[in-house]
Amino acid sequence: MFDGISLSIGDREKIALIGPNGAGKSTLLKVITGEVSNYSGTLSIPKGQSIGYLAQHLEVQKDISIRERAGEAFQEAQELERKITALEDQLSDPELEDHEKVVAELVSYTERLAIVSSNDQVQQIEQILKGLGFEPNMFDSPIKELSGGWKMRVELARLLLQKPDLLLLDEPTNHLDIVSILWLEQFLKNYTGSFLLISHDKLFLDNVTKRTIELKRGKLKDARLSYTAYMDRAEEEKQRNNKSFAQQQKQIEHTEELINKFRAKKNKAAFAQSLIKKLDKMDRLELDDDALRSIRLRFPPAPRAGKVVLEAKGLGKSYDKGPVLSDVDLVIGRGEKIALVGKNGIGKTTLLKALINKESHDGEVNLGHNVELGYFAQDSPEQLDPKKTVFSTIDDQAVGDVRKQVRAILGSFLFSGEDAEKRVSVLSGGEKTRLALCQLLLSAKNLLVLDEPTNHLDIQAKEVLKNALLDFDGTLLIVSHDRELLHGLTDRVYQIVDGDIKIHHGDLYDHLHKFLDAPIEAKPIKKQGLPSEQNKTHQKKKENNKKVRKIRSGIRILESKIDQLEKRIALLEVEMSGLDHSDQGNIEGTYVGYNELKHELSEAMKDWEGKVEMLSAMGIEQ
Repeated sequence: MFDGISLSIGDREKIALIGPNGAGKSTLLKVITGEVSNYSGTLSIPKGQSIGYLAQHLEVQKDISIRERAGEAFQEAQELERKITALEDQLSDPELEDHEKVVAELVSYTERLAIVSSNDQVQQIEQILKGLGFEPNMFDSPIKELSGGWKMRVELARLLLQKPDLLLLDEPTNHLDIVSILWLEQFLKNYTGSFLLISHDKLFLDNVTKRTIELKRGKLKDARLSYTAYMDRAEEEKQRNNKSFAQQQKQIEHTEELINKFRAKKNKAAFAQSLIKKLDKMDRLELDDDALRSIRLRFPPAPRAGKVVLEAKGLGKSYDKGPVLSDVDLVIGRGEKIALVGKNGIGKTTLLKALINKESHDGEVNLGHNVELGYFAQDSPEQLDPKKTVFSTIDDQAVGDVRKQVRAILGSFLFSGEDAEKRVSVLSGGEKTRLALCQLLLSAKNLLVLDEPTNHLDIQAKEVLKNALLDFDGTLLIVSHDRELLHGLTDRVYQIVDGDIKIHHGDLYDHLHKFLDAPIEAKPIKKQGLPSEQNKTHQKKKENNKKVRKIRSGIRILESKIDQLEKRIALLEVEMSGLDHSDQGNIEGTYVGYNELKHELSEAMKDWEGKVEMLSAMGIEQ
């Protein structure tokens, strides 16, 4: 999986980790976290550096609320405060031997505490949760009642509140809606730590990362470029390599022709042998396998449908918690391409299922004349029979002449040879999605209803799907959180708002600028009610103690700095007393350094006096 790769991550690095499905991206993150330990080579993480990891698949079983789980992010701050207090107690011991080591640890912990601590944890928790799509009435709900996607959001919220030095994010946008993705982009742009993230959303990568690492065939390529800039450069390199490969192939063919021509002739046999040796020594180029393997997706021509493809009147749907859709009227015409958007949980999937009568509902829904429906559900990849092979999955559904084309169709989706005989149970998420999409090609459709069809697809596969949908001459209704997929694909946007549909004409980007700008920045949420006087007093005392500890830590740090500066100045004064005054250049350099140290000492003394006066003003002894 990895073949002697090397990687270094510095402060405030914003890095994209890319590569084809199965290249080992998630495994690399697990190596860094220590979850995978059977590797050769060395892994070095500086002492005290914190790492936060959001896995692609996780399960939180804790029987606590969303708010409580997010609040666990502040456990580090509480532990740091305990360590700082213990170190301050050590520094007050006049018999302490390793004074400098204790001061260094105190500085490290104090700096870290300044990053992760917060005077208003309640407000921070609520702000992050709201940014990730949680409504205030959800904050105190039990985690165990959430779906997997919402649990993932809780874990992401906890990590963002935790503010680790290095964030490792594996597909963080998979379960976010467009508004939450925009909010997360803003958060990561302003993040003061480093992060390494895996994503198949190229617009997201372009907006938040400045360095790109590609993992491919066990090797690692690294460039301080955004994703698109990196891929543009990689494409240029591939073109040059392919051109050189073609030229070399011509040279090889010509040389082989000469060898065959002169091998049988006695007077040319030596020449033929020299040509053979030349071929053997040739450093042969390889054609980039991406040029050989790519998905070929084209939907069959759509049968002619009536002018109205789908119509709904008074459509409604309610669950125990209340109505999701109320009295919805809509008409979809032949050839329209529509994006359905809205926050997660607002009813997008419910609306799709109701429109194609896969969900019970109030009101009336009718398909138009001669409509042939193709439906891709969010869970279509998981509904595949795990016991079947890739080939039998498609062959069992194919009818008529299409059965003769099953292997060709599978080959166009990169399931050829032995891959076609794999069982579905061993396929990756991306492979299952490709196989489920493949089922849509088994018969001609003129209405495609797609619910998040790009989940787990890599960037190349998503581009192929988008091009196929652009060429599709039927009607399209699609739910997706992938802005790059929807941009330029749809000509109308349906937005679910308060159980009804708002229709916006034009591209998704017009819709984003008009209607989604306001909620992108998560606004602070006012705390409900006022704390009791007792709580106020306790809070004030806690904040005062924290301020005193901070001032005392500053005094200890400055005292150590002053002591070091005085020692360096004393040594330099001894050195200056023995200087050769004929060497004017050396004298000037030494005096400049001496004056800089004196100035630094003066400033440190002023800072020390200021902090001592602050304690005195508070009625506290140093």
